Amino acid sequence: MQALHVLYERKRIICDNNFLFGYIADYEVGSPLSNLDINIQIDYLLYLLEQLENSIEDISYKGWYIEDLHDDNILINNDQSIIRIIDSDFYEYKEHKDRLLIYRHNLKLVFNTIINSIIPNLKISNIWNDKEIKFYYQQSIEGTLKVSEFLKLLLLKLKIISNENIATLRKSL
Repeated sequence: MQALHVLYERKRIICDNNFLFGYIADYEVGSPLSNLDINIQIDYLLYLLEQLENSIEDISYKGWYIEDLHDDNILINNDQSIIRIIDSDFYEYKEHKDRLLIYRHNLKLVFNTIINSIIPNLKISNIWNDKEIKFYYQQSIEGTLKVSEFLKLLLLKLKIISNENIATLRKSL
């Protein structure tokens, strides 16, 4: 297998016809999602999540399938207000797979990672008795609803305004 080098958004991607081995880019500065500051305002978090979802959509429609995503390889850089996925050695290029299916798969991984980090007690909360929340949760775990959209619906149900923080969200559940 010979590695291909592709220049993408000023980063050099190292891949062959099937696998993304990594990319050469500047060192990413930030805190992993696993160390999320619970005092972050929800509207700021939603802004970051929408950035991440746009990136996921972009790589998905280029054919990249994420195999491994967890809260230690999602970095938040508060100084620059950016969120990044690092450690791309578990991406696989799916040339002939339907791009929408790739996108849904990748959204599922993002949803599970984000929800488990932000509101790990969601499933044992009283809100879980709400049929509408269950419906939207099911859509999200199937990759048909973005995590930011699910969170917005959850906030409406809980009557939490977006300038509250994650700690408030967790307490309300």
